[in-house]
Amino acid sequence: MAAPKRNEGPGVSVGSVREELFLSAEIEAERFLAVLRLVAVLVLALAISAALLTVELPPPAARRQLVVAGIVLAIYAANGLIAFWVARPGRFRPWMPWLFTTADCALVLFNVASTVVNTGAPPSTAWVFPAIWLAPLVLVFGSLHYRPWLQGYAAALVVGGLALLLAILPEDGDLERILPLLDLPPTIVRIVLLGLAGFVLVLAASRRRALLERAVEEAVERTNLARYLPPEIAALLATGDVAQLRRGWDVRIGILVVDIRGFTRRSEHLAPPELSTFLGTFRHHVVKAAMAHRGVIDKFVGDNAIVVFGVPEGHADDARRTLDCARDLLHRIGDWSELLVAAGEAPVRIGIGAHFGPAFAGAVGDSSRLEFTVLGDTVNVAARLEQITRETDGGLLASQAIVEAAGERDHWLALPTHAVRGREQPIDILHWQGEQET
Repeated sequence: MAAPKRNEGPGVSVGSVREELFLSAEIEAERFLAVLRLVAVLVLALAISAALLTVELPPPAARRQLVVAGIVLAIYAANGLIAFWVARPGRFRPWMPWLFTTADCALVLFNVASTVVNTGAPPSTAWVFPAIWLAPLVLVFGSLHYRPWLQGYAAALVVGGLALLLAILPEDGDLERILPLLDLPPTIVRIVLLGLAGFVLVLAASRRRALLERAVEEAVERTNLARYLPPEIAALLATGDVAQLRRGWDVRIGILVVDIRGFTRRSEHLAPPELSTFLGTFRHHVVKAAMAHRGVIDKFVGDNAIVVFGVPEGHADDARRTLDCARDLLHRIGDWSELLVAAGEAPVRIGIGAHFGPAFAGAVGDSSRLEFTVLGDTVNVAARLEQITRETDGGLLASQAIVEAAGERDHWLALPTHAVRGREQPIDILHWQGEQET
């Protein structure tokens, strides 16, 4: 599958992934079958040669049949070589397995019909011909494909073709003509064909087990990875496109960086269980606010949280929902603080930095743990705004970019422009003044 451009989102449909995976599997199966055809030709040629060493010069009818067998094997080998050549990306087409399967079945029917004509035996005795033992081998080959309809087509073609031969070939043949077909050389060929069919069935079972094990491993990997990713991002794993998560994509995001003011001082006076409960409650409120406004929790680090809007796909109202989430979180933390004060504990206050702009979204890590993250100047600016809230004793500070993108004007107070370390342009900062009015 072609790698997406960096400026494209991860909008990969399950249907397209399934189609591409099945195409890849079909190419692999056709290439494998091509090799099996060539192996079958080689084994049959050796078996016929070994069988002929056990008899004297065969009669004319047998010699003609050997010529036909040679032609069939040559065409079968050509079919395998052509299939091997086309079974690769760029050359393979979905209709090709139907063509090769038709050729396989046609060769079986041609071999059976020529045996009836050459021996002069009744067509109803065709079941003792070595040629007809190619039919199970061809049907077994079809089981290596991933198309039940193709397998059914091959069975219908062989069965229907044999029934047609019984109907159109004359039935006045001589039964004694089949006696040579019961000798040792034809029996050797039949045994070899049966062995080949069994061998291919073993290979088919091995391939299916390998595919099942790979599917189980991938399912376990996706399950493990989903434990460490935001639910919205983990849903992308349903497409199986973990590689795209690692490649990442460019987005325009709204971002909130949230931090508890005075947390270090507060944690000095809390026992570990109390500290765990305190942080758990804080994160609960962040998650609830993010969910209410369709935000994605990027990560929690101690008393710090990062909430992102616009991933995995952007929306026109990302900036507005970012600010709405920030205000919602201020109110939730305010209500929680009142409960703490009523219980005789110190109040809690948070600082939030909000910004809107371009960023890079993606997942980093290995197969055991994958972490979703957003990177870029937009993230750095939001983090810097959160740090500046220490000068305002918390509250919500937003860049002019996100306030304008959200289409807001009221209840915002402009603060002095701040420079950002590592950034040439200073930040135009607005302080939210409407906590009491909303």
